[in-house]
Amino acid sequence: MSKLHVAIAALILFQGCGWNPLARKEDYLKRGQEFARQGKYEDAALQYRKAIQKDGKYGEAYLRLGQLFVLQNRPMESFPAFTRAVELMPDSREARAELGRTALTILLANPRRPQNVYDAVAKSSAALLAMDPKSVEGLRLRGYLQIADSKTREAIETFRQSLAIKPDQPEITTILVQTLLVEGQAAEAEKLARAGLETAKSYGPLYDTLYSCYISSKRPGEAEQVLKLKIGNNPKQAFYVTQLADHYWGQKKPEQAEQVIKGLLANSQNYPTPLMDAGDFYRRVGKLDEAAAQFKKGADSDAARKAEYRQRLVLVYLEQAKTQEAAALLDTILKEKPADPEARAITDFVTDRKSTRLNSSHANI
Repeated sequence: MSKLHVAIAALILFQGCGWNPLARKEDYLKRGQEFARQGKYEDAALQYRKAIQKDGKYGEAYLRLGQLFVLQNRPMESFPAFTRAVELMPDSREARAELGRTALTILLANPRRPQNVYDAVAKSSAALLAMDPKSVEGLRLRGYLQIADSKTREAIETFRQSLAIKPDQPEITTILVQTLLVEGQAAEAEKLARAGLETAKSYGPLYDTLYSCYISSKRPGEAEQVLKLKIGNNPKQAFYVTQLADHYWGQKKPEQAEQVIKGLLANSQNYPTPLMDAGDFYRRVGKLDEAAAQFKKGADSDAARKAEYRQRLVLVYLEQAKTQEAAALLDTILKEKPADPEARAITDFVTDRKSTRLNSSHANI
């Protein structure tokens, strides 16, 4: 075989492995975006990195790599990627917005408030608003930063400005309602929430905020109506149904709570996991026999979720102090799925608890 033929064969082989020494950085980027659309995230990341190897100052490759990490819920990895993208493309609104959103996510999750992350939010907001004084994303970042700095009144004005520009923002409506409540402006908060729910019918946090407002102000009847409205506007959400049952249970109305759960089970065709939802409710309120019954039915009737039902049943057995039943069921689960991480975690928990009890009994001898 000639050297030319060998080179061509090697090139074909390398292309099959996702690498082509003659490819342009744009080719790698395009291939990465296609993998990302297919949900092949590791393959996509490899292509973006190949593009960066071709050109270490290729800002768009860093931007797409950061967005890939966002899809995988990996903010600590997306942050440096977006930071580099902004350094290389300072005029990119997309890169600025992505960096600001990621930095805000990290900031709100970290009570230590890292200075570099705080500065990234502040600079992103300022840059976006400098590019466009009506930047909704710039205002969002500024408002959340003001809340982080306990500047609630300034945040209220910022969020109002954002909603004036773009009214259909249920997240901003919700945080504004919450901030108004903190500032003691309950009447305005209630009015804003009610108006928001007319358009944001599927946005659960806004219902929950209004519900909490009514509960804290001792208005359980109106709180109940909010939950019923939530269910009516979202008839396929079993969790919302169990929220109503939880409400009745908390209001010392067990019969009504039971009726809600029976209604959930009677209309099981409307929900993906009615037995699991009912079982979880019974477990929350301490009706462990009923919880176990629902989980057993689910394990027998839902093959796709059999492991989930069994794991829940093990936990119920442990709460009932039925250690033998729990151990036997765990053994069954692990025989069928030896690598099941949740079953392994439960086994480790049970083992640790037994060890603790044993050591305690020895200490008392």
